[in-house]
Amino acid sequence: MNRSEQEEIDHWLKNAQYEIDRAWRLNREGFHDKNGVPLQAVYLGVALDHASLARARFLNGDPIDKVRAEFTNATRCTLKSFTMAYDDSDSAYQGEKADLSCNSETVMIRGLNYALMAADFELAEALAGWFRNRPNGLRMDIEVNRYVHALMHTLLGGWRQARELLKTQRDAYLGKPSKRDDYRKNYYTLGIALLAGHRLAGHRESGRSPVQ
Repeated sequence: MNRSEQEEIDHWLKNAQYEIDRAWRLNREGFHDKNGVPLQAVYLGVALDHASLARARFLNGDPIDKVRAEFTNATRCTLKSFTMAYDDSDSAYQGEKADLSCNSETVMIRGLNYALMAADFELAEALAGWFRNRPNGLRMDIEVNRYVHALMHTLLGGWRQARELLKTQRDAYLGKPSKRDDYRKNYYTLGIALLAGHRLAGHRESGRSPVQ
């Protein structure tokens, strides 16, 4: 690695840690309360910073356990946003004040990706267990909604439900494919990859080779 590349990585490392420390300092000082920033959003912002720190640590050649630790931190921050909204035993439970935009499909997908990058499947399962369609009825586009439900069911052991959703997603896309590289194509690709993982896992469970 040349010097300029290392200097850039050093900047990412320093900046990610700075943003994490700054977020919590501002929160302690009451900045977020004074400016109407939901605590859930603070946790999600810190989650992004921990994920950035994890990537920087990886590029820096840090031990993999330190990389995974930051992805675990990112997952836990995401989980906090969901328990604050839905778990009345959470000390910071928001109830009707919860900002449900912090519990969207893409927030959950991001959080589950963090957990998988951390190789923490128990944490991934714990996070997946808190996903639900938002009580206010708002949903993202059907392709995104189907995919996150399929991913949730996969992690919680609901393989049949997941496969049904993934096949519906596949058939809907093939019936009317995108003419552009847009989000529908992205979620079609993600769904196909997850469906292939189901098939491979199914072959392994049955003791048959995936090529048979």
